[in-house]
Amino acid sequence: MTSFSIEETSKQSCSSPVLGKRKSVKPPPSVWEHFIKVEGCDPKYLRAACKHCGTLYACDSKRNGITNLKRHLEKCKKYVNPLEDNVEGEGDSESSLMAISFTQENCRTMFASMVILDELPFKFVESEGFHQFCRTLNPKFVIPSRVTVAKDCFQMYMREKKKLKNALTRSGQRVCLTIDTWTSVQKINYMVITAHFIDDDWNLHKGILNFCQVANHKGDIIGRAIEKCLEGWGIDRLFTVTVDNASSNDVAIAYLVKKFKGRNGLVLDGEFIHIRCYVHIFNLIVSDALKDLHVSIIRIRNVVKYVRSSPARL
Repeated sequence: MTSFSIEETSKQSCSSPVLGKRKSVKPPPSVWEHFIKVEGCDPKYLRAACKHCGTLYACDSKRNGITNLKRHLEKCKKYVNPLEDNVEGEGDSESSLMAISFTQENCRTMFASMVILDELPFKFVESEGFHQFCRTLNPKFVIPSRVTVAKDCFQMYMREKKKLKNALTRSGQRVCLTIDTWTSVQKINYMVITAHFIDDDWNLHKGILNFCQVANHKGDIIGRAIEKCLEGWGIDRLFTVTVDNASSNDVAIAYLVKKFKGRNGLVLDGEFIHIRCYVHIFNLIVSDALKDLHVSIIRIRNVVKYVRSSPARL
């Protein structure tokens, strides 16, 4: 007579179809990672609580099974399925991501903001890599053309301009200006006007009012360009104007004082409106001092250039 061990007998009794018993299958661990059994309840009516929202469910393996637990996870408002959303990182037991609604308008606005912040060309929208990224991220997003992106950027500029204009034209608001002019390598003259102001909560803000071309760097031309810009923004109350130490800016400031003096838009009739940029003055001082070492500096630069032009010399 063949003898069987207790372990072998128990295995056969659990798996043998003749005995009519099914092999006990443990519930998937993924379900019980989100539930905990309630202690102290009736053994005949076991209960499990959701770790995310605390809802109680029957969890007796013979009476109820775990189907109700799975269904609860599918509709639990405080649980985010990592298979449907991006996982926050490896090793995280729970995800803290939240589902958000998709809108085409919001995506286009954020893409226009990205183009402006990262200084991307409009043709970036036509690159194949960007198309693949959008299809993977959200196939619902309809990728706009370069013309549409340009229009979105312009509309964003108009919205921000309206906000800044409302902040600058409040009653009693005085504005400080910073003016800078330069000539590009293409021999084109440019001027930029930046406004500085303090809001009602005493926070300092700044914003570019205008970036434009000017015919030349003469004082009257610069003065008229500044006046035209301020009229477009509705600014008639100035506090200071900071410019570099060029003599043409003296003429420009005198032109502005003459125009704004009758509007009661200056403090002390513009006696202290002209602020000379100390950084520019300091740069002139250093440049003048380095003229005595000009020959030595050129020789040192030539030595460095000679050595770095060849890997063997380096």
